[in-house]
Amino acid sequence: MGVYCMEPNQLHPLHYHSSGAELYYIIEGSCAITVDDDEVAAEAGTAIYLPEGTKHAVRTGPNESVTILWVFDEGDSERITTTWLE
Repeated sequence: MGVYCMEPNQLHPLHYHSSGAELYYIIEGSCAITVDDDEVAAEAGTAIYLPEGTKHAVRTGPNESVTILWVFDEGDSERITTTWLE
């Protein structure tokens, strides 16, 4: 688990994890989160569950910043694999 902060006009590229599910919880700010073929407008209080293998990305707009709490269901971070698609 950890906290990820993004400033305006940033992209956390499209990727997936083949060895664990992930949860995003928006602590403050707003962003767009790609979940497979959908895009979710997320703001403080939004929680998004990303099952293993779900493609996802995070993007902030020109006037957006965001702080995200991320959590994996796998307790050993060395067992989490990430495949980057962008």
